[in-house]
Amino acid sequence: MMRTAFLWIIPVMLTTACSHSDTGGDQAAADSVKLDADSLISAAVGEAADDFDSYSGVLPCADCDGVETTVNLYPDATYEVHILYYGRASKGPGSNEFSEKGSWTRSGDTIVLKGLKNAPGKYLLSDSSLIQLDQAGRKVEGPLAGKYVLKQIFSTPVQQP
Repeated sequence: MMRTAFLWIIPVMLTTACSHSDTGGDQAAADSVKLDADSLISAAVGEAADDFDSYSGVLPCADCDGVETTVNLYPDATYEVHILYYGRASKGPGSNEFSEKGSWTRSGDTIVLKGLKNAPGKYLLSDSSLIQLDQAGRKVEGPLAGKYVLKQIFSTPVQQP
């Protein structure tokens, strides 16, 4: 419920703040509207950030142009992953885009997404990113190694479930 509220409040507040037209004589009112919108956005982002940690990026793909991947880690040790394949021939409905849910664990700096079927489920946690590990749990090496990074969208610390 909180996630849904957060997702619609930002565009509404931005639209409200941006649609105010200042005709020259009412700059104070315009500044007040902007400050109110900024306060509400900050509060909404702060609340949502307390609810989950989110990482996103486009990872390399052997048979497509890239895999847009978003990983949300929740404090109750559950996760949501959304994956979208770019430039890959469709194999039917849902073949190029899907979401999965499950539970996650943390051991040291390694995050394991349990039950993930359509992508590798091990990541190395850094200060502001998740680095996707190979199926054996090792860092990917070679020329594309630096491309297996999901950047943190929200900056709350990930806690051990």
